[in-house]
Amino acid sequence: RGVQVGVERLTLPSVTLNATVDRMRAERETIATERP
Repeated sequence: RGVQVGVERLTLPSVTLNATVDRMRAERETIATERP
């Protein structure tokens, strides 16, 4: 059980990081599309 908690603790930050990168990429694409 302790191993599972350790794995979740390592996996969660990477999932959050991926979500943050995806959001930043989406915002950057939106800004690029709004430019004439």
